[in-house]
Amino acid sequence: MKNLLFTCACVMLLTGMATAQGLEFGDAPEGVIAYPKLGTIGSFPTCKTVGPSLWIQHTNFGANLGLSFDYEVDGNASFCPLFPPYDLDECYADGDAGLTIPQPYTIVPQPFRVTTCPNSMGTSLGLPCTIAAWGQSIDIFVRNNMPNQTIGYMNVLFDWDLNGLWGGAAPCPQGPAAEHVLINFPIPNGAIGFNGMLSALGPPPFLIGPFNGFVWARFSITEQPVTVPWNGAGIYEDGETEDYLIYIGDYDFGDAPEGVVAYPATGVPGSFPTCINAGLPGTFVRHILGATFFGAKVDGENEGNASLCPAFNPYNNDECYQDNDAGLIVPSGYTIVGNNVVPCPGTVGKALDRYCYTASWGTEIDISVVGPGFVNILMDWDQNGNWAFNPASICNGAPVPEHVLVDFPVPAGFSGPLSVLGPPPIPVGPNSGYVWSRFTLSDVPLNNNNWNGAGDFYDGETEDYLLEVTSTSGLREIQGDQIPFRIVPNPATDAFRIELKLMKTEEVRVELLGADGHIVQVLYNATLPSGKQTLGFNPDPSDLPNGLYMVRIMTASGGTGVERLVIQR
Repeated sequence: MKNLLFTCACVMLLTGMATAQGLEFGDAPEGVIAYPKLGTIGSFPTCKTVGPSLWIQHTNFGANLGLSFDYEVDGNASFCPLFPPYDLDECYADGDAGLTIPQPYTIVPQPFRVTTCPNSMGTSLGLPCTIAAWGQSIDIFVRNNMPNQTIGYMNVLFDWDLNGLWGGAAPCPQGPAAEHVLINFPIPNGAIGFNGMLSALGPPPFLIGPFNGFVWARFSITEQPVTVPWNGAGIYEDGETEDYLIYIGDYDFGDAPEGVVAYPATGVPGSFPTCINAGLPGTFVRHILGATFFGAKVDGENEGNASLCPAFNPYNNDECYQDNDAGLIVPSGYTIVGNNVVPCPGTVGKALDRYCYTASWGTEIDISVVGPGFVNILMDWDQNGNWAFNPASICNGAPVPEHVLVDFPVPAGFSGPLSVLGPPPIPVGPNSGYVWSRFTLSDVPLNNNNWNGAGDFYDGETEDYLLEVTSTSGLREIQGDQIPFRIVPNPATDAFRIELKLMKTEEVRVELLGADGHIVQVLYNATLPSGKQTLGFNPDPSDLPNGLYMVRIMTASGGTGVERLVIQR
């Protein structure tokens, strides 16, 4: 504390301040970008030197937020109007910050983008239009040692409508979410004052606003009540103001195993960067916004493996379970049940390709993507439980990288199979068996051709799949009630064929289903002999528009098989 005060006093002398007391201001952006994705300029009352808004100012510090306070001559730690970087006081964990939950974010320029604060993982206040409870969703350290046992007053503002200023409300189904969420809440004083978490005083819960994304919040303690309605401005004799960029919503994480067995046949554990709460700190992949994605949508979660980390029971809970989140078209995904690897429900276990071959986009590997962004794909060819280049993985005399697709661009407005954009074919590694893969769509390129799968991204999605590499080419004959088949080409522009393999002669029905599961056409319904068969189809474009379909094969003896088909003309 003495060091902080001494440093601040020196700063005041250097800046020519006439008073030895110093002042304290806010930090929310004024006159510069407040929300980079929206392009909204902040008009928060922060800077004396920026208008037309006023500012907030505290002269004495008998009450404050956090363990200390910073002297300054203008907002944003005296950096108004430049804001390089944003939120210089509270974000930088210098002992001034009082917020304990959630963990905040900040904005860095050139280009303007949101990122986690230093020494912060970034956490969410909660979901839109839900209730935030003090001590559970949000909390801040408060001190009131003002002279004469003066009662303090706590006020909290959130910019729910993302318009760059505080005031009013934003609509939720339950009713309007007021931006002034805590109004003149009393902070007691006494012989020894009050020092503790605001939640200990029992402030009322509040309704979170309706939008996913980031909101600027202002926390202020003053020696007198503010005038309602309040926009965050005012000059006060005592107290402190702290501003934070806080996230509303959930996240997307990966699903590959971390800290548990990844390959049952060998017992090799997974060290894939998936979980916040497993493995080394900072070794996980996370996406904040999810406006671009694989498949039809993004599933929100607060931890890897659909929030089941570190249990992984079941494995690959998101992508394997066909809840319309999965984007993988071909090959089929697998999962782990007990000590066994089995095809994902609704699939027939179609392999990626033969080892040391090259997998072609559209027929052997494909994924549905909604851009813009950059796609990176990892494959654990050496089956050692992590994604890293291994020079011992050699095919045809050359090492095979595990980072198989690097920063492949997806343009804005694109929605469809990645194969349409012509990514380069993927060289398959030298080992047969199962491999964990990671497909990541991010808003920025990685600029790294030996990525390990970890990262914190503003936009995009990550999907992880357990895939198979075979030791033989062609269709595999599968025992039991599964009918192995493939669709060539896939995506198809017009004509396509279905190659299947039957154990015995029997009646076969082939159905074309829409994405919602309804039958669009019955493609075939007759008896076929045992062995490998090929059925050709050339549908009328007027009967079969572009889109995602499912091909379902059923036999009289109870065999079934399902594969995705994309029509892209």
